Amino acid sequence: MSLDKSIKRFQEIIKEFLTKENSDVLRIYNFRLNLELFNELKNINAEFKRHNIGELVVVLEDINIEIDLSGNEIFQDFFSKSTCLIMLNKFDRTSLIFFTELGIEVFLSGNSLKGINQIKLAFTDKPFNTSKVSFIPIGFEDRNKESSNIELNAVKYVKGLNEEAISVLPKDVLCWIVEDDSVKDSPSFWIKSCLPKVIPLLSNEFEKDDSLLKLLFTGRKNTQIVIDLKEKISNSEYKTINSAAKWVYHDGRDIDTRHSIFVNQVSNIVSTPEINLKNICIKFAEALKNSELAYKYHLREESKELNELLISLNNTLFEYSNKIRKNTTDLINSMWKDLTTILGFLILRYAIKKPELSDQFFRYVGVGLVIYLIFSFYLNSNLGFWFYRNLKDSINQWKGRIYGYLDDNQFNELIIGPLKKAQNKYRNTFLIVLLFYLVFIFTIGASIFGNELLNFIQSMKPAANSG
Repeated sequence: MSLDKSIKRFQEIIKEFLTKENSDVLRIYNFRLNLELFNELKNINAEFKRHNIGELVVVLEDINIEIDLSGNEIFQDFFSKSTCLIMLNKFDRTSLIFFTELGIEVFLSGNSLKGINQIKLAFTDKPFNTSKVSFIPIGFEDRNKESSNIELNAVKYVKGLNEEAISVLPKDVLCWIVEDDSVKDSPSFWIKSCLPKVIPLLSNEFEKDDSLLKLLFTGRKNTQIVIDLKEKISNSEYKTINSAAKWVYHDGRDIDTRHSIFVNQVSNIVSTPEINLKNICIKFAEALKNSELAYKYHLREESKELNELLISLNNTLFEYSNKIRKNTTDLINSMWKDLTTILGFLILRYAIKKPELSDQFFRYVGVGLVIYLIFSFYLNSNLGFWFYRNLKDSINQWKGRIYGYLDDNQFNELIIGPLKKAQNKYRNTFLIVLLFYLVFIFTIGASIFGNELLNFIQSMKPAANSG
């Protein structure tokens, strides 16, 4: 017997009996064995074990005897005289397996699906997918689609007003939003389990009292919607709810804005407290269309503001770069001014012969001029380095608020890069000007101490000759 046939036959066998199922075991109560069923269960058990699904265990409850379906056990007449408990102990821990709709319903009602990638179902032949979880028939070859790595906890966006409401909020919203191509294949058990978790995601606040959801939408006016979860919902109505939740949450971007826009649209459209689920879905569909248009308008306006901000920031960056270039120019101009002072000193020293101006006088003036040159160069050059250092610290300090739309590479390339390039030119100019100032100081020193230096050199020559 193949796996498909084994699963199909097993489903036919258990549907007439009371069952209870969780993620680890399926229990079938009040079962009566006969020879035909016994042999069928042995074949099914062998196939389940071969495919790592699980192992069947039969317990005769009246006499508390366990029958081994895996061994050479043969059917005994007294088997049919006792009520049996059949247990399917599940093996597969890589993905969950369910054989009954009630079992998966109970599981979904109390589970957030966070961290679960795949659930195998024995009672369906059509797969369907949420943004993160695949529901596939047993034996179906899954294509291992890549799921989103975004994790959205519902408590960040919706407030549960009582304990029961808080308990149904998904810990990962995207596990409960069905992909567009799977909505039409969403089975009834999924819709029933999904609605208590997804509908509240579209409101601001909500309460849950057994099967009643009381949703609050706040906008220009506060609107309350009451939904009875016992009310039947069509696939098209579920599609509307799923589409609205998908639009708000699916890509994980700008959720607060989209959520606020949708809630506001619902509060505008619903004028009186609404309790009819069909009418509510019609209102949701209208609110979704309006929200999509409002969001497009919001993006256009935000784009205009962003463009204005970028132009302003670009102008500010240009001014900073010009200031660094001005510091470079000021450093050069300061050098030329100091050069004229030095030339004036040299002209006075050599071109004008005034006996009253002694060499001692020029020494004092020369030393004072050297001190002036050192301080002048230090103050002018340090101003340029101080400006760049403080500018860079200020930009880094405000990076998160002003330049938050840029990643680190873009920030370094577009903001710091031009400033650093201008500062490198300033640094190169600084080194050239420093060389000139050293020449200036050497020239002044030679002019005031030149004679002493020559006399010293000449006095050293006789000593060298005598040696």
